[in-house]
Amino acid sequence: MARFGVVHKQSTEITAEQLMKMFPKKKDTITEELVHYANESMNNPFFDGDEFMDSLITYRDVLDGHKVSLKNYMTAIKFCAYLEAEDYNNTEAYKKAHAHTEFVQERLDAPSNTKEYKELTSAASRYRARPLVRQILTQAQLGLYLMYQGETYRAMNVLIDIAQHGRSEMARVAACKEILLNVKPPETKKIELDIGIREGNALESLNDQLMKFATVSLNQLTEGNIELKTLGSMKVIEEIIDADTEG
Repeated sequence: MARFGVVHKQSTEITAEQLMKMFPKKKDTITEELVHYANESMNNPFFDGDEFMDSLITYRDVLDGHKVSLKNYMTAIKFCAYLEAEDYNNTEAYKKAHAHTEFVQERLDAPSNTKEYKELTSAASRYRARPLVRQILTQAQLGLYLMYQGETYRAMNVLIDIAQHGRSEMARVAACKEILLNVKPPETKKIELDIGIREGNALESLNDQLMKFATVSLNQLTEGNIELKTLGSMKVIEEIIDADTEG
C-alpha cells in the first residue's frame, strides 16, 4: 500500500481556507499560486488526492525544523511518493516531482549518455540527500517499523527456539547469526520526530538478553562445545512491548 498517495485516481480541489487550517503557522504564505500548485498535484492522474493531503498532514511536523516554503514541502512529499512508486529510482522520481521546473523540462528527454542527463541524475541525488527529504523518508520507515513491531518480536522468538532446539548444528548457528544481526538498532542519523516514542527498560533488557544469548550460543557452537542442555537453560523473559506514541 502506498504511503504517500500514488495511485490512479483523481480527487476534489482544496481551497486556501483549508490549507490555512492545515498549516496555521504558514497561513500568511498561502497564495493563489500555492493553492493552484496543490490542486494540480492532487489532481495528477497518478495521485489519490485524499491520500496526498493525508501525507501532507502526517509529515507536516518536519516543517518545524526546516526553513522551507509550503510549495517546497509539497514537492518533497511528491518526490517521496514517486520514489516509492518508481522503486526508489532517484532520477525518475525527481523528474516527475519537478516536472514543472525549467531545469527538468530542458532535460526531460535527454539520452542517458549525455551531459544533460548526468546533470539531472546529479540534481536528483542531491535532492534526495536534503535533510527535509531524508526526514520525511525516515519518518515513513519508522511508521512501518512500529506497525510491525509485534510481528518482529514473534519472529525473534522463533529464531530463539531454533537456536536452542534446532535439529542441526547449521540451523542453530544460522539462527544465532540472525539474532545477532537483528537485535541491534538500525544505524540511522539522529532525527527529531514529534511522535514521542519512548523505549522502556523492558525493551532494553530484552535486547540485552538476546545479544548475550546469541553471542554465547554462537561461540559455543562454533567451538564445538554444543550442549543443548546448556543452551536450553538460558531463558529470555518474554514481554509484550507497546510503543508509546503521542501526538
